[in-house]
Amino acid sequence: MRLLTILLLCSTVLSAQKIQLLKTGSDASFRGLSVVDDSVLWVSGTKGSVGRSLNGGRTWTFTQVPKFEKMDFRDIEAFNDSTAVIVAASTPAYILRTADGGETWKEVYKNADPKIFFDGMDFWDDRYGLAFSDPIDGRLVMVETRTGGATWQVLPSFICPPVHDSEVGFAASGTTIRCVKPNLVFISTGGKSSRVFMSSDFGRTWSFYNTPMLQGKPSQGIFSIAMANMNQGIIVGGDYTQEKDTVANAFATRDGGKNWKRCSRPPAGYRSCVEFIDKKRALCTGPTGTEISPDLGNSWKLISTEGFHASRKAKNGKTVFLCGGNGKVAKVVEEKPASLVRPQPQPMKPIKKK
Repeated sequence: MRLLTILLLCSTVLSAQKIQLLKTGSDASFRGLSVVDDSVLWVSGTKGSVGRSLNGGRTWTFTQVPKFEKMDFRDIEAFNDSTAVIVAASTPAYILRTADGGETWKEVYKNADPKIFFDGMDFWDDRYGLAFSDPIDGRLVMVETRTGGATWQVLPSFICPPVHDSEVGFAASGTTIRCVKPNLVFISTGGKSSRVFMSSDFGRTWSFYNTPMLQGKPSQGIFSIAMANMNQGIIVGGDYTQEKDTVANAFATRDGGKNWKRCSRPPAGYRSCVEFIDKKRALCTGPTGTEISPDLGNSWKLISTEGFHASRKAKNGKTVFLCGGNGKVAKVVEEKPASLVRPQPQPMKPIKKK
């Protein structure tokens, strides 16, 4: 029993996380991030910029999408090293798709309604996905694809969730919508009201749950939601105009969003993204720093004062990447504390005979 306790203790302290900045050569602000595996990742952001790395972020290829150089692509979903979909946070709203690694892009959806503003998208698999916009006429706007983003269909307004006045989504990191296999989807909102909407049938019917997240002003609410499974999840946010405020900025659920519990040790300020990195650990980030939670979001430990907009874990791997302003991209690396690293034996010098 004593040996087991020692082994469990060692497993929790042998490694720590740190943020390793990567060189991109770009000065765009990135909020869209999609990590296919430990090698392939894509970013998207201001100036119509889209970047792709095929070697874990060591080198990059960037492009400004022709005719969209002034757009801010705040969300991206990549399926492999050649195929990706990007969403512009703008009016009109655009969704574009590439099948040749970003060399060319095809417009696959456009909405010119002056009230349209897409906040994010997510996919259940490489075919079936959902994107949502701020409300028009009191209901969220939703479009779905069953072709990996090649075509999109608008869902009928009457099945989309009704919202309160001044209740909107936030396009801060593309993570206010999460598709959870096999058929669940969660959407979070902010502003006058900050709620979580849940559908268990691919967005055909919806339930909503009130949350204790900071709310009431246009700058307040849930800016990101992450679900480890259908029951365990985390929401983060706060007030983006009060970056260091820790009031009601992070909560966890154990029952699929019906109830939310405040963290015992919250993140050190407003946070724009939260991401599970394994079954229990999660990472959150925002302009004032980045934290790790070892216990499903109950408590948070600052690992870096380096701030980012978004973070995602590899879909088919273990690496966690982050992206932010001024072309900033980084990854989370595990390292052993120096005090626990076993010293290597040094070769003995031969004794000279007198």
